[in-house]
Amino acid sequence: MWLVAACPTSDPPAPSPVADAGGRDSIFPCSPECPEGYACEDGECVPACSPVCPEGTRCDGGVCVSAVVDGPGPDALRNPCGGFGEIAGLPGTPCGPCETGRWLCETEDVVVCVDPEGLNACGTCGELPGIPGGECGDAERWACAPDGALICVDWFDANPCLGTTTLTPPPGRACGACDAGYAACAGNNGTECVEPSDPAPCECDPATSPPILCGSETGICTRGLRFCEAGGRYGSCVEVDRAGPCVDGVCGEGETCLRERLGPFESLDDRCVTGDEPECDRATCVLLDVGRVCTDDEACSATQSCAGGRCRALVTWPIAELCNGVDDDCDGRIDNDERRTTICGACPFNMMLVTNEAREFGRRRICIDIYEASRPDATLEDAGSNERYSASNWDRMPWTGLTANEAVDACAGAGFNAQIPGGVPEKRLCVEDEWSLACNVLDEPYPYGETFEAGRCNDADAGLGGLAPTTSFEGCSHLVPGGRFPNYDFVGNAAEWVRGDEGAVVAGGSYRSRGAAALSCDSFAAGPARPGAETGFRCCAATATVTNFGDEE
Repeated sequence: MWLVAACPTSDPPAPSPVADAGGRDSIFPCSPECPEGYACEDGECVPACSPVCPEGTRCDGGVCVSAVVDGPGPDALRNPCGGFGEIAGLPGTPCGPCETGRWLCETEDVVVCVDPEGLNACGTCGELPGIPGGECGDAERWACAPDGALICVDWFDANPCLGTTTLTPPPGRACGACDAGYAACAGNNGTECVEPSDPAPCECDPATSPPILCGSETGICTRGLRFCEAGGRYGSCVEVDRAGPCVDGVCGEGETCLRERLGPFESLDDRCVTGDEPECDRATCVLLDVGRVCTDDEACSATQSCAGGRCRALVTWPIAELCNGVDDDCDGRIDNDERRTTICGACPFNMMLVTNEAREFGRRRICIDIYEASRPDATLEDAGSNERYSASNWDRMPWTGLTANEAVDACAGAGFNAQIPGGVPEKRLCVEDEWSLACNVLDEPYPYGETFEAGRCNDADAGLGGLAPTTSFEGCSHLVPGGRFPNYDFVGNAAEWVRGDEGAVVAGGSYRSRGAAALSCDSFAAGPARPGAETGFRCCAATATVTNFGDEE
């Protein structure tokens, strides 16, 4: 007797097949009829799949399973790469964020996306008319609009992430648990909170808790400080003014000595190379009492934070590389894109493009330093000590006292590019004709015009009696037609190594020179056997393999 009615909550038992006279199972329709949820197969009631299994699957014990079986059996279905597993994409079809790549079989069960071109710098597909942060007009730069387009805006209208919307919070502002994290750019028009694995303490004492080091010292990621604020928590990471190295752990009035541990090449201006040398430990004096007085962030601008009672600039962490002579994205390379090539267009930062269209002989285009070369760590008062590459900057003491071959290496960035290939743009020493052309592209005899003026540049008649920082003599300059910045100090100040027809010569005279013949755009003289404080150089853009002038003592 069937008990289905008496036990409505239990699965009905599978009916037994009918036995024939010989005791064998009969292959006949099930009797009695199979209950709901079962189907009759070969005279037996078995669980049925309901609804009916979709195409490509089969019913197995009441469950729909794949029709593909393991192994190369007769019922197996191979994928387009010849294997039996699932693959991520169909070979030959587009792939990648902008559908610019193609799926290809790597193995029988693995496909890879080959040669995809990713999103552009504004997070969309397709080419952009420029680079976010780059110049697009007089006092204007490219910025990303919220829709991903690149638009030209006033230099100060672009936000710190190179977008056009107000950022809340701005990059660098403290956020997260205990305000231990910082807001970082999430694209060009948004920020997200990045929280460290070792956060700052949740509580501190404004009267006794010292500032905490934060950030990094490469490029715009300038190392900063977190101050213990009145609320008893550490605030945002802010920049501080450096006042120079600590002497025996002591700094001047209003300054604090901080010890730092640098990583190899963390800063382009540091001599820390291997990580275990003395240069990687540095004690720095920082000036804390700067900026406008404040009580909270609302009293400061969007790119500042109220820290220690003063408005200080936020450390904004790596941003897209700009053409500014700074390692903005903190990768150890200056003014580079992901292909390690310059983003500055025709000429690297602080070089000018010069053509000789005004002259009668064949046209030439060259890039040449706007300023006399200096060491990258030079200042207004000190010539610096970092000799891994040359820089072109205003208000810097020139790099002098080196031989012509040493000038070649400095222009090429040999001391830096040997450690990080492509770390700085490679330049070369100029040749006589290039130097003369850049001195005055209008073919006038002096950088400032047709008539010689004693003392207009830093010469013997100026009365200074020694080197001056670059751009100290404003009248000793020449604005190249079509250019934005004048070139400076082609004559006087430091005599400059150039490549002559038969070897190295010096051009333009120095602070010791006197008279028109020694201080013109065509003044070339044999180089000194032992260069002194009056012998420097400037560089042209690297357009050929750099070679030296043979062996030097």
